Parts: sequence; C-alpha cells; structure tokens
Amino acid sequence: MNIEGFASLSPNQMEAITALERLVHQHDGSYRNIYLENRFNFDPAMPAFWLATENQQLVGFLAIYADTQEDAEFSVIVHPAYRRQKIASQLVAAAKNIVRQYQIKQVIYVAELSFIQQSPSWQEKFRWNPSETELIMQTPQLNIPASRAVSAYKLRQVAQADGPAIARIQRETFGASEDETKRDLAAAFEDESHRLYVFIDEAGQVVGSTSVNLTPDHYYFFGLAVGLDYQNQGVASACIPLLMQELWQEKPLPFRLAVNKDNGAARHVYGKCGFEEITEVVYLSEK
Repeated sequence: MNIEGFASLSPNQMEAITALERLVHQHDGSYRNIYLENRFNFDPAMPAFWLATENQQLVGFLAIYADTQEDAEFSVIVHPAYRRQKIASQLVAAAKNIVRQYQIKQVIYVAELSFIQQSPSWQEKFRWNPSETELIMQTPQLNIPASRAVSAYKLRQVAQADGPAIARIQRETFGASEDETKRDLAAAFEDESHRLYVFIDEAGQVVGSTSVNLTPDHYYFFGLAVGLDYQNQGVASACIPLLMQELWQEKPLPFRLAVNKDNGAARHVYGKCGFEEITEVVYLSEK
C-alpha cells in the first residue's frame, strides 16, 4: 500500500478519483461529490489530497478542505473491495499530520447520513449535531414555473469592477474576510470549472451573487449571497431560475446545491424551482 499527498491534482489523478467516486456512489447509494481543487484552502501549498494506491490502482482518497485555521474538513472514500483493511485510518493519520503542521485547531469529518447509519463503527467513534446538517438537493432538468420565467433582475458573470460590491455582500452574508473574498474572485477568473455570477437590479446595482462549480455530471451552486438591504425581497427566488436557464442553454445537465436542513425558507424557494432532497450530509467530530 502506498499513500502519498499532493497540494494539487493532475488531470489523470482527478479522472481516477472521479471514477472511484462513481463506483462508491453506485455501491453505497450515495451522492455527495468531493471538491477536487485547493483554491479555497487558506494555504494552497498545503498537501490537501491523499491518495492510497495498491499495484498502481487507486483504492482510497482523502481531501482536506480548510479555508481558515479554525477547522479542517476531511472527506474520505475507499474502494468497496478494499474496505476493512485500515485504508481510511492510514489516510486519516497522514492527513492529521498535515493538520498539526499547519496548526489547524480542529478536524471535522464529512459524510452522508445514510452511510453513517449503516456503519456501526462510525457511530461508535464519532458524534454530530443533528441541527447542523445539510441537505443536498437536485433537479435533473430545467423545470421553471412560468411565473418565474420573467424577472426584474438580471445576471451576468462577475467582472473585476464588481470586487468591492462582492466583498461587501459576502461580508454581510457570511462574515467573509478580505482574503476569503479575494480567493473567491480569483477562482472566478482563473479556474474554468468555477464561475461567479452577480445579480443586478433595475438600477444596475449588484445585489447578490452565487458561485457555480461546473462538473462533468452536474452544475453545483454554492455561496449564494444577497446584500443586507435586499434580503427577504425575493432576489434569490427570481435569480436562481435565470441562472438555471442560462446554464441549461449552454449544456443540459442536472442542477445540484446544498442547504442547511433547518433553513426552511431556502428549501421552499429551491423546491419551487424543481429541486428535491437526495441525501443528508453530517459533520462529525471524534468522541
């Protein structure tokens, strides 16, 4: 068994990981995809991706996501035919060494609830707060009600001049730091698989934004933010359908997003756009 860490992944490595992930999804009935870029980590030089190989075959993978030094999220998958061989434990041990070297305070494990429920050993070792779970929602096709097909808002991809507005909106919505906003903007201009869209009102003002990760299998929406002065005015419910229409015309793929389980208002908005819950994601800490 060979375990090796990398700060970034080559196209061949990404292809192998994606193939392993599809195999795991098929075997486990799971859905969540692991993010395979280091762009949002606080230090891009950190070895964030750990590959376990046996006879040159990828049999296990772990990704570290750490946008600050407060915590690191571990996502782990193991080939179904190689489980119960301590592969996940070896990957975690290697990743924990990196966490210590980079002085990250806490490790959080990310997994789908359905997998945890089928794995007594995980339930014995980890705990989670049911109120801090996420739902992954998906719609396989464009399904926009006629009432949402026309909007007073417009959208476009972000421009350099939008930087101050994006920084303000992300600070108001997420408490994002200047460095976090810079990373998000840089990704939009430098990464072909990542786009940042802004929402524009009739006066031409930037009132919100959302990011989209373009995967081979689906569009993944994340980081939806609306300016403080424009919240609770239907901006998201008006602009998400516009974005779905634009992406669908470019290439028809399913749409996917994650939402906090207790955010009933957002789930209602996404439901009206055709999204349905497909899995629940939990964030675990060691007992």
